[in-house]
Amino acid sequence: MLTYNSTLHVPLILRVPGQPGGRRVVTRVGTVDVMPTVLELLGVPAPAGIQGRSLVPLMRAREGGPQAAAPYYAETLSPRLSYGWGELRVLFDGPYKYIHGPRQELYDLTRDPAEEHDLSHELPAEKQRMERILAAFVARNASPSAGDAVREADAATRERLAALGYLSAAGQPPGATKEELRTDGDAPQDRVADVNLWTTVKERLSEADYLTAKELGQELVDRDPKNGFYRAMLAMAFLGLGQDEAAVELAESGGKVVAANEAVYQEIARRLFNAGGRDDRALALARRIAADRPTAGAQYLLAEMYGRMGDRKTMAAALGKALELDPNHAAARMALAIHFAENGDTARAEREFRALLAANPRHAPGHLNFGTFLLKSGRKQEGAGEIRRAIQLAPTYWKAHLALLATLIDQGETAEAESVFRTLQEGCRDTATLDQAREMMRHS
Repeated sequence: MLTYNSTLHVPLILRVPGQPGGRRVVTRVGTVDVMPTVLELLGVPAPAGIQGRSLVPLMRAREGGPQAAAPYYAETLSPRLSYGWGELRVLFDGPYKYIHGPRQELYDLTRDPAEEHDLSHELPAEKQRMERILAAFVARNASPSAGDAVREADAATRERLAALGYLSAAGQPPGATKEELRTDGDAPQDRVADVNLWTTVKERLSEADYLTAKELGQELVDRDPKNGFYRAMLAMAFLGLGQDEAAVELAESGGKVVAANEAVYQEIARRLFNAGGRDDRALALARRIAADRPTAGAQYLLAEMYGRMGDRKTMAAALGKALELDPNHAAARMALAIHFAENGDTARAEREFRALLAANPRHAPGHLNFGTFLLKSGRKQEGAGEIRRAIQLAPTYWKAHLALLATLIDQGETAEAESVFRTLQEGCRDTATLDQAREMMRHS
């Protein structure tokens, strides 16, 4: 997250077959030099305009002492993309290192290798010179598509990243990065204590120590009330403690809904809706989420609520918006297919089911619901095949086993029905499902 040499300065170790080893070079080099070095070692001409330089001359030089240090560039956009703070860009030139960001810094690495004495105010001319060089370098090497390189992860990807501990904070949306020098945002150097604290909160949440997470999360929110990630962690602690009303009040108390807190705010809205008697309040929160975050997930949340309130027309419209935003949103596609089927539009229902499974061939609920749709349409063999596919994809999907049992009994496939029933008895632990299965077998 920071650009001090304690992070950037790492050894570059090269081992070349057939070449003597044990040589140490103290001259500054960079990872940008790896490609031209490998190309020269392979005897391949380097493309015109390639960045970096071949390190082969340094490797084969007789003297291992310092040589003329080439300019090098470094950057960290993580503070902006991950936390919504400022970004840092760095230029190494000769003995000097210039850090550009919300707070500029200049160091003489020859005299101050630990970067303890900022010279930006003592050497303003040198700072301005390096800033001009850095700005020219960034502008010269900017890619027209750089902003598009930052993409919003879909909900499933975000959940997997969060589970692995990689997805962390309330960063800027796609397109927020610009290949230019910027000074906006908080200086990342000033927020290191926050990082340590939210890391602890994340650990406490993962250990279900919600009380500690609540106390430390509140401290983070007090430090930065508008930070969506901090508010999300505090809300998660409230939910873990069963303090749903406190979570609702936090979500309602302001602060824009951002990528980092959208999922937990959706959960808060669902809990509020499921509590009963507070539909208007839950719907208001869901609408605010959708306004701040025009995502397929936000529209799907609205569709869920409208559907349960009996407003099928508005539900279908919200599902359509969700699919406009993300054509591969499986839950929205399946809900729309079921909606058409329930309203007798079998042609559109089948198109939606097939679109769902074309984009998500391993979506077990999709196969089950399509199978059920086909059975009701009189296409029993196709329907049973789809249900079997659902079970193949998710062997413990007991709802699919139950549907297959009903289908087999209806078709008079007694032997296979008994086999499916035994599977349910041996594996299923849901009492209601088992009771339904026994009732089916009694009447078969």
